Amino acid sequence: MRLQQWKANGWLQAHQTTPAQIGDLIAIVDRDLEDSMGELSPDWQFGIAYNAALIRLSRPRRKRPTSSTPRSPCAKPPSSNCSAIW
Repeated sequence: MRLQQWKANGWLQAHQTTPAQIGDLIAIVDRDLEDSMGELSPDWQFGIAYNAALIRLSRPRRKRPTSSTPRSPCAKPPSSNCSAIW
């Protein structure tokens, strides 16, 4: 489906970007580039922690294996006998 069809369906609206909006985006890029060369800003620290929490919470909890837990062939480095998809 083309974007023109999305607009015809009312799913998209035309938007005229202002110079101030472009300037704001460039400022964010500048901040991110500066952060990549040194300490992280509070925004990045929060974003990284938030994303890590979302990823952790979205994964099902797995039981930790014990010494009595039978091991699958995939518990060792992958081989031709291992058919699990990771």
